[in-house]
Amino acid sequence: MTVSKISKCPVIADLRPEDEPYSKVFTTNPANFFEQLRQQENLCQITMEGNFPVWLITKFDDAQQVLKDPRFTKVPADARDRTSPTYDPENEAPIYRMTEENMLSRDAPEHSRLRSLVQSAFAPRYIQGFRARIQQVADELLDKIQAKGTGQMDFVEEYAYPLPIVVLAELLGLPHHDREKLRIWSEVMMELRITDSNRQALEDASIGLRNYLKEVFVLRREQPGDDLVTALLEARNGTDKLSEEELYAMVFLLIVAGHETTAHLLGNSMYTLLANPDQLAMLRNDPALIVPAVDEMLRHSGPVLTSTMRRASTDIVWGGVTMKEGDGVLVVLSSANMDATKFTDPQVFDIKREYNKHIAFGFGAHFCIGASLARLEAEIAIAAMLQRFPDLQFDPAVDVLEWRNNMLIRGLRKLPLVF
Repeated sequence: MTVSKISKCPVIADLRPEDEPYSKVFTTNPANFFEQLRQQENLCQITMEGNFPVWLITKFDDAQQVLKDPRFTKVPADARDRTSPTYDPENEAPIYRMTEENMLSRDAPEHSRLRSLVQSAFAPRYIQGFRARIQQVADELLDKIQAKGTGQMDFVEEYAYPLPIVVLAELLGLPHHDREKLRIWSEVMMELRITDSNRQALEDASIGLRNYLKEVFVLRREQPGDDLVTALLEARNGTDKLSEEELYAMVFLLIVAGHETTAHLLGNSMYTLLANPDQLAMLRNDPALIVPAVDEMLRHSGPVLTSTMRRASTDIVWGGVTMKEGDGVLVVLSSANMDATKFTDPQVFDIKREYNKHIAFGFGAHFCIGASLARLEAEIAIAAMLQRFPDLQFDPAVDVLEWRNNMLIRGLRKLPLVF
C-alpha cells in the first residue's frame, strides 16, 4: 500500500517508510495512532493496492452513522476482468462467488433475506445449548497442555486457535480430523479484498474449500444430522430457500469469520489481562465478572480492527471531504471503541466499566450474527484457563511479541506463557 497523494491528513502523510504498510501501525500500536486520526478535523484517506482510495472512519458517532447509512454499499466491486478472452465463468475459482453471494456482501433486501434464513441457528437461546460442549473442549485442551509437563505453552497455537475451530466444526457437523484444513483455508481467505498479490492464494484456497463442502453437502442431504450444515440445507422461509451458491457462500463466511476472529479475541484477551494484573486479580477474586470482562476485552482489545469494505454508491460529502462514487470506506471499529467522547478514560482497561456500548461486533443491519457464540466461547475459554492455571504469566524469556500484519484482524502470532 502507498500513501495517498490526495490525502490532506498529516498523520498519514507523515508516516515513515518503515511504517508502511499501514497495517503495521494499525496492529503494533493502534491506540496512539487512532487517537491522532480522531483528532483530525477531516477524514483521512489511504490508497490500497491497485490505486484504490479508501476513507478511514475513526470516530464513534461517524462509525455508527456509516454502518447504517444505505449510501455505503457492501456489494464488492468486481474483482476480475470479465472482458478478458480467457474469462470463463464456468471454470472460475469459487472465491468470487463466495465473496459475492454471502450476506456480508449484500445490501437490503437481499441481505435481509439471507439473514432471515439463518438467524434462528444463531439465536442466543440456541447457542447456549453449546455451553457444556465448549467447556468440554476447553478442558480437553487444557488437559493436553498440562500433560506436557513443561509448565509452558503458546496460548495462541495450543488454545486460542484450536478451541474455536473445534467448536465451529462441530456446530457445522464437520469431522474433527478436518479442522486443520479449515483453519488453513480460513487464514488464507481472511482478506479485505482480492488483489493481484493475493489472488492466486485465495483462488487455490477457495477451490479446496468448495470441493470439500461439495462432499459435505452430498453427505448431509443423504444423512441429515443435528448440525448447522443440515439446518442450512433445510432452511426455509415460506417457499424461499438458499440457492446452491448461497449455501457455499454462507458456510465460507461462517468458517472464515467465525474462526479467525474468535481465536484472536481469546489471544488478545489473555494478553490484555496479563498486561493489567490488577484487573486479572479482580477477575480471579470474582469469576462472575467474566461477562463484563469479555465486553471490555471486546471494546479495548477486540480482534476486528476495521469493518469489511464498503463503497460510496454516489458522491457523499462527509466530515469535511467529498467521497467519490466508488471510493472505499473502512469503519475502524477499534478506533471508535476508544473514542473519549463516548468512553471515560478509553485507553484504561476496566472490567467493571459501567458504560460499555461498544461496536466491536458492528452496528445496524450487519451486526455480527455470531456475536452470541463468540461471547460464550470467550467467557468459557478465559474462565477455564484462569481456573486451571492460577500462576499464569508471560514467559519471561520472550521480550518482544509479534502482531499479525493485517488491516482487518489484530492478533498475536504467538503468546508464550508459563504456569
